[in-house]
Amino acid sequence: MTKLRVVVFSVLLLMPFAALEARLFWMQIVDAEEFRSRGAWTREWVEVVPTPRGNIFARSGEVLASEERCFDVDVVLADFELPRVKGRDPELDYARLARVMRDTLGLAGAGAGFDERQCATMLRERAYPVKTLLGADGGTLVVPDTEAIGAMLRSGGVLPRPEPAQMYVKAVRELKAVDRAAHARCNVPGKPPVSARDRRWILQQEWRQPFRLWQGLTYDQMSDIAIDESSFPGIEIRARTKRVYSAGRAACQAVGSVGLMGEEEYQDFERAGVFRVEVGLSLSDDNLAFRKEKAEEKDPAKRRQTWPHRVNRALAGKISDAEYERLEFRGAFYGDWVGRTGIERWYEDVLGGERGFERRAKNLLTKREWIVDRVAPVPGKDVTLTLDMPLQRKAESLLDSLPLALRGSIVVMDVATGDVLVLASAPGYDANWLIPPMGKEEMDLLYDPAMAPLLNRAISGRYPLGSIFKVVTGAAGLESGKVTAADLFICRGRYDPVRWPNKFACWINSHGGAHGNLDLRQGMARSCNCFFFETGNRAGIDAIAEMANRFGLGRKSGIDLPSEAAGQIPTPAWRRATGRGRWGFADTLNVSIGQGEMLVTPLQAARLMAGLAAGKLPLPRMRLDAEVRFEDLKLKPETLAALRKGLEAVTMEDFGTARSSGLLLFKAAGKTSTAQSSSRRVSEGGRENHGWFAGYAPFDNPKYAFCVMIEEGGAGSGLPAKTAARLLHSIWPAVELPGDVLEPAGPTSNYDNTPSPAPRDETRDEVEPGGEAPDGPAPGQEPPR
Repeated sequence: MTKLRVVVFSVLLLMPFAALEARLFWMQIVDAEEFRSRGAWTREWVEVVPTPRGNIFARSGEVLASEERCFDVDVVLADFELPRVKGRDPELDYARLARVMRDTLGLAGAGAGFDERQCATMLRERAYPVKTLLGADGGTLVVPDTEAIGAMLRSGGVLPRPEPAQMYVKAVRELKAVDRAAHARCNVPGKPPVSARDRRWILQQEWRQPFRLWQGLTYDQMSDIAIDESSFPGIEIRARTKRVYSAGRAACQAVGSVGLMGEEEYQDFERAGVFRVEVGLSLSDDNLAFRKEKAEEKDPAKRRQTWPHRVNRALAGKISDAEYERLEFRGAFYGDWVGRTGIERWYEDVLGGERGFERRAKNLLTKREWIVDRVAPVPGKDVTLTLDMPLQRKAESLLDSLPLALRGSIVVMDVATGDVLVLASAPGYDANWLIPPMGKEEMDLLYDPAMAPLLNRAISGRYPLGSIFKVVTGAAGLESGKVTAADLFICRGRYDPVRWPNKFACWINSHGGAHGNLDLRQGMARSCNCFFFETGNRAGIDAIAEMANRFGLGRKSGIDLPSEAAGQIPTPAWRRATGRGRWGFADTLNVSIGQGEMLVTPLQAARLMAGLAAGKLPLPRMRLDAEVRFEDLKLKPETLAALRKGLEAVTMEDFGTARSSGLLLFKAAGKTSTAQSSSRRVSEGGRENHGWFAGYAPFDNPKYAFCVMIEEGGAGSGLPAKTAARLLHSIWPAVELPGDVLEPAGPTSNYDNTPSPAPRDETRDEVEPGGEAPDGPAPGQEPPR
């Protein structure tokens, strides 16, 4: 009896444990997928937190670029999963996804006009309508047909704004990215394919990762979604910051803009491991091999020696390789805003900051969301520029008011420090236009090839310098000892008319006159071609080219901005290296007066004048706390004195080419220039000449060096010189300007369009391009005597 009782009690004690074991076996083996699905109600994921960019300020403290709070819309595909069918891959309810996207994008009133079936099919098949366009290179481009997609979203017969069509295209691309990510995890090289059950689990995991549908919403735009969140299942709102350019048009090319990386650049960064380093991971062997490959690239345009290196050290060990790969597959780094132009690009490493990290979790039943772990991003540092914004705006106003939609640029530098106070280029644009979404009207204006507003003409525009270069020729002659300031050269209207009766004309020859005997000061003031033909011939091209290099021409100035052009100073060696034929006597004469194949930027012209004013060449700087640096011009004091006297005479003497501009009221010294932009006259279908004025003021105590360049602006003594006077008037408003200077007329042509017996300038018959355009008064004015 005692034995039986023990057995009974033992069985009774063991039965619950046996039942428990059986249930555990059933849950873990037989019905594992069911309970794994139930566990999916709590979703955990990793997010990379972008960092707020640093602000950009003007020297006065005015905010030029800053961050503003905005919101992004994310979609979680797992919330659109259809009821699970055992043994089959999970499916999404694409019709419901299409409807929720419609409502989220503000198209809830589409009603019968919304083609739910076609939109759902587009999402399910990962294919959207496309069209073929002809590319600029003659090839073809296949792009999304947003008009066809928009027709699916038609509301009451009215096509909505273009953004929704782009959002559906983005959704299709994101679905493809999810498919690729799942496929890559299911088919790891060197390992057997995963089971069907694991494949379904991996796919569900990928669906739980949110993808970005829309960026940069304002509070008003996202408030409807946030207030009634239950009406937008699968939609999540994320707060972040976006770039705002408070100054709008002002200094737009200098400040620059941010944008998304191009596809090729993004892939290079990905393969080089830039993003791995930013999240605290070390470079892989493939990353190192790619970096070596790019460093040894034969094509200079593709070669790259350095890569961005911004590391938030607190991220070390927070993200695993598997989590990084998942982020990479999902394009988590592709939505980064990076500097694309101007200061935004040059100081990207300073403004960009360091990434943060969040491990987040959410209960899908209660909608409660919490942060499991977080590393805060390190904000970017602020940058203060040297720009004087009141003066910058005045310069842009002067350029924008130019007649006939003329283009040009104005540069002003501080002679003592090299600070760039003004860097204006026209036409301009509102920098906020470049922050998506961009309207069609703005896009047409920005990408107009004729006006090219995105081009910073002050540093990237390359033009023949014309008569301003006579300063360099004069310096070469004086320093070589072949010419003195007192030497007299005769101008008969043409240079040596006996040997070359139809070539090498002075501008005054167009008026039927000649300058007679001139010394350096008079030659500079009258801008006599013949004087500098002789000076250049005596000095020689090698001395001229060497002097041009001393003044910073033909090489980059070193300004802290991207896309600066080096310009071009032609020499015999350059001619041989480029296969352009032999160097001739005419080439030296053309270069002597700033024509021929010479190309210079407006910044280089302003820097040249700053060098003459200070006696040393400043390095232009845009950042206020950058080091002040100069280059030694290595000029004799008497050379500087002679050149300065010539520049003063241009504005101060009655025979100076800029006498009537009003610049003498500010004690400005400088040089006019009228540079040929076409081998034909305007009357023969050619383009108008480029007009320049470059100088410094006041000449007895120089503070500012400046350059005004107007494309096809006519005589340098006209619109450019008067524009310079109006600019100086904003610095010294107490000076009264004559009425005709305050309201300058349009550009004056350098050629009379009516038939005239005046002999034609045949300089261009000797070498192309070449010759010197008239640099004196326009037709109808009395030529200086």
